[in-house]
Amino acid sequence: CSDFEQKRKEDSSYYCKHILAALADFEAEQSCVSATKSDTTEQPNGKVGSPSKPNGIAKVPIAFPVKQVSTPSTQTHMLIKRSLSGDGRIDSISVEIDFGLADEDETVIKTQALKALKLQDTIIKEFIGVDQTKEDLPEPPQVVAPAVNVPEETVDAIMTKVGITQSKSFYITFELPEGKTAKLFGNQKYLSNQIAVAGFSFPAEKIVEGIVLNIPCRVTTILNGKFINVDRVFSL
Repeated sequence: CSDFEQKRKEDSSYYCKHILAALADFEAEQSCVSATKSDTTEQPNGKVGSPSKPNGIAKVPIAFPVKQVSTPSTQTHMLIKRSLSGDGRIDSISVEIDFGLADEDETVIKTQALKALKLQDTIIKEFIGVDQTKEDLPEPPQVVAPAVNVPEETVDAIMTKVGITQSKSFYITFELPEGKTAKLFGNQKYLSNQIAVAGFSFPAEKIVEGIVLNIPCRVTTILNGKFINVDRVFSL
């Protein structure tokens, strides 16, 4: 700077505006470097605080996000699902229970699991109205010898299994020729009698939802809207 060189010779303490700006920038850079080495500095009044910065620049602390560590839940949850269909063909329920595991020993975990399984079993049995275990399932139907004349209009059929409607009414599903199906509705005693008519013995108290029969027979049918119902049952 020509102005600085000329007047500097006359006055050793003189600085032009260009030199003053360069010195200010240099001091600001030096202050920033010092601030990275120490977050605090002692002020003239003896208090500890942030170091002062030239040109009104103050250090702004930066906060970094801290990852939150989730703690496993120890709460117990139950999820009950029920599946229904408008024609009553599907009416099922499922019960799901999950519980978190804390720092517990093997015996405590087994006890909780057994309680959960017992609760599931109780809910399912109350839903279908049956109080029995798998060991109590009925024996296969026993053959009897009915003496009934079979009409010519009957068709071959197979009693497949026992079901239950939304209103808790029992029924037996039949497989008919050409892939068709039909149902015979009634209480447990009535359905037991119809199984006997087909030539098999099956106690009424053993008529429960889901029991597989696979009993061959002959039937007459009637239309009920778009569905087929069994009118009468005969033995082969």
